[in-house]
Amino acid sequence: MAEKRDITQVPMAELEGVRKALAQEVNSLTTAIKSLKHAQGKFANSKTAISSITPHTEGKASLVPLTESLYVQGEIADPSRVLIDVGTGYFIEMSKDRALDYFDRKIEYVTTQMKGLQSLALQKQKEQDAVASVYRQRMAQTQGATA
Repeated sequence: MAEKRDITQVPMAELEGVRKALAQEVNSLTTAIKSLKHAQGKFANSKTAISSITPHTEGKASLVPLTESLYVQGEIADPSRVLIDVGTGYFIEMSKDRALDYFDRKIEYVTTQMKGLQSLALQKQKEQDAVASVYRQRMAQTQGATA
């Protein structure tokens, strides 16, 4: 566990290193949060698409995604069964209700992870602000002493 120190007593070179490390951490956490938000949106879109399948859609034409940008024409054979992409090229056939439950759980999991990262990012942002404030004060003192 990291030791707690009074940042006003840390040497300038070390303070600069801490400032840069915190900035990088905040940036990494922000990127991770954006990725999770994107995944959350994709799961929500998938859930919406599955919800739109009704018994009346049987035999109707539909576009089937092969990749993110390539779709082929298909036909809905059984509206009570769907094929779910579970990642890394694996697909699972399941009932519509089970698929909706699967996406609900995925959305909930991603949301929980995102909340944890947002909390951590906020904490790191506060630490970064405190270090930056001390750094600016010390720089002003140094410039005032040399003037």
